[in-house]
Amino acid sequence: MSIEYAITLCKRAHNYLNSAIRNFKERNYDVSILEAEIASELMIKALIIALGYEPPRTHEIRQLLSALLNHIKEKKFEDIVNEVEGFIRKFRKELIILEDSRRLGQYCAVSIDYDRAKITINIVKKILKLIESIWKKVLGSSTWCI
Repeated sequence: MSIEYAITLCKRAHNYLNSAIRNFKERNYDVSILEAEIASELMIKALIIALGYEPPRTHEIRQLLSALLNHIKEKKFEDIVNEVEGFIRKFRKELIILEDSRRLGQYCAVSIDYDRAKITINIVKKILKLIESIWKKVLGSSTWCI
């Protein structure tokens, strides 16, 4: 895996988030939460790849963040370790809602409401901001995808 592939995934993540926001505004909440979840998954995997590791084959956001955390620990970035651990603790509830979004957006027979979609979009924006911050600290801003 290469930095070019990581940058491609990063760009895709931003495209999915932009589409999720558009669908949210158009009240297509089921599509919105699915796209938002995909955006967060791709962004975390992009950073794992950029750090030189194979990302886990899972859609579970907390598992991906834990894998990222382990790789950051290996690289001895203690300040970033604390940042990621704090993020996971602070937004545990929202991360669980986000994890459910893929299943609900694809398969749920019940319609998705505004509140769930809003929480999902907001936590994904926070994840992308976190990943961007880590990426720039560890890899430098010259490699950032946008």
